[in-house]
Amino acid sequence: MTEAVDSREDIDLRRFWYIFKRRIWLILSAFILIFTLLMVHSYRIIPVFRATASLIIEQEIPVNSFEIGRGFLENYYETQHEIIRSYVVSEKTLEILGQKSGKNKVNALRGRIRVKPIRNSSLVSVSIDHHDPKAACQEVTALTRAFIIRNMEDRRSASRDTFSWLSEQLAVLKATVARSEMELLKFKEKEDIVSLEKRQILLEERLSLTHTHYTKNQAKTMELKTLLQEIKKIVNQPEMAESMPRIIENALIQTLKAEYSRLEGQLALLHNKYKSKHPKIISLTSQLKSTKKRLGAEVSKIAKSIEIEYKISQTNENSIKKSLDSIKRASMSLAKQAVQYSVLKREAESNKQMYDVMLHRLREADISGSITANNIRVVDHAKVPDFPIRPNRQKDLLVALLVGIAGMVGLCVLFEYIDNTIKNEEDVHFYLSEDVLGVALWVKKHKKALESETLAHCYRDIKTVLNFYRNEHVFKIIVITSAVRAEGKSTSTVMLGKVFADAGLRVLLIDADLYRPSLGKKLEIFVKEGLSDYFLQDKLADDLICKTVVSNLDLMPAGLIPRNPAEMIESEKMGDLIKKQKDQYDLIIIDTPPLAAAFEVATLASQSDGVLFAVKAGSTPRNLVKNNLKRLKTMQTNLLGIILTGAREKYGEGYYKYKYDYQDSR
Repeated sequence: MTEAVDSREDIDLRRFWYIFKRRIWLILSAFILIFTLLMVHSYRIIPVFRATASLIIEQEIPVNSFEIGRGFLENYYETQHEIIRSYVVSEKTLEILGQKSGKNKVNALRGRIRVKPIRNSSLVSVSIDHHDPKAACQEVTALTRAFIIRNMEDRRSASRDTFSWLSEQLAVLKATVARSEMELLKFKEKEDIVSLEKRQILLEERLSLTHTHYTKNQAKTMELKTLLQEIKKIVNQPEMAESMPRIIENALIQTLKAEYSRLEGQLALLHNKYKSKHPKIISLTSQLKSTKKRLGAEVSKIAKSIEIEYKISQTNENSIKKSLDSIKRASMSLAKQAVQYSVLKREAESNKQMYDVMLHRLREADISGSITANNIRVVDHAKVPDFPIRPNRQKDLLVALLVGIAGMVGLCVLFEYIDNTIKNEEDVHFYLSEDVLGVALWVKKHKKALESETLAHCYRDIKTVLNFYRNEHVFKIIVITSAVRAEGKSTSTVMLGKVFADAGLRVLLIDADLYRPSLGKKLEIFVKEGLSDYFLQDKLADDLICKTVVSNLDLMPAGLIPRNPAEMIESEKMGDLIKKQKDQYDLIIIDTPPLAAAFEVATLASQSDGVLFAVKAGSTPRNLVKNNLKRLKTMQTNLLGIILTGAREKYGEGYYKYKYDYQDSR
């Protein structure tokens, strides 16, 4: 059907229980086998014990290192861990234990060493696995001792190497310090530098003061220049002198200006009385011109004095500027001297500091080479382990149980995946989307179908369902077919005919399976003539119908197997036969060949009132059934439903098996 249906099947717990129950002995056997093998393997493993000791490895900074970063510390600890696992330490361990050391033996010991750093600490856990718990404890103790001894030897060796290296470097630094101090002294003598800082301060103060004078003088020069330009404009117009504050402030100018104004006033009065040729007017005019001339002369004198003052100011400005430039050059020269002096001084001080550090480190190296202190200590000594680390019986038991259960579930899923047949009613609904009219339970092969009370009850239930359908729809012709042979369609034909005949209906069974007929054998009617003779010999249908041991149940056998059964079944004559017998019987049930072998069955089914499709439980693949049902639907047949045959137990309703087995046993 669809994937959604498959997912519904996966989560159907009842279905899973049904699958498990059907194969319970096989699945339980697999579970017991897996569980037993795992537990036997666990008990056959030789116990392994693990002894553990804890060490603290303190951070150690080399004497000849000046910059220590995080990377150095990480590398340092990783290096120490690898030294614990090293060949030399393992060889020393065997020596402490009094054992002979060989390459294979040392490598075997190295393979059993476990080093585990404890996070966010300087602690490290050192373990050794051994089949003997006491031997494991002794080996760990010897290993930690060998590691500590090795570390002390390395420290002493490193101290000696460091002392030698520092001595060489110190000699070089001593000469460097002497040279840098001598260069500083020579520079001071050459440049006559006694108090460079005081000279710089004085020069800066002088520079600042000179710059201030220059700025003030420059402003004064600009002011005089502007004033001079304005005075030159009014030399010929002395009456405009009052517009210049510098001129109007002159006492003589003020007197001449007042005299000039008085004469102008008198002249104006005389012009009102006399004519221009009048002696008084001529006299005043002459006086006015004389006053104006004197006023102009005074203005010219002031302009001349301002011009002289301007030139003096300009000369002073140039002089101050030259002085300022000289001071700047002196300041730059002094700054260069200061830079050179600072460089030489810093170099001398730096060399001196490095010399002091190296001297301090040399003394430390000398002291560390003569002491026995160690940066590695044992925190927790190894103890004899009480329990092995493997095998872990409880863990192995749990693993065996889980693996067994997983194997059990896996087998269920595997069998269900491999077995893709229709096994029960649920499969019909899930995969075929069809209704199940009934379930025909399995009966022993030696028991005849007509004698089985179990089958009779099953088909009575199917008859009951069909009767409900007959109440709403009129049908008298039923075709029974299947996907392949041996699906129980012939048995279904006989049993349905029997239960309908027992109910009082006149029933005719037609064996239209002209490939492998079997209705005559099941009803113990052994005649040679039948349906094929109706086509080949043109015999009357009534002459070919036989009575059976069941009241109201007749049979038209298949007769001899013809060469062209498909043409007979699809012929109009077959349709005429059905129409004629339809008037004489209440119900006609036609047994046909499987659809997979004879597609002409679909033609016959389309002429019937309904089709029953037999599917044997646990035998027919789902896809084959689905494809054949599609064939029927393409011919617009009326599929009444599915008869599930050969079922061991009706899924979800186990009472069927109990009920029918009980009745059969009576």
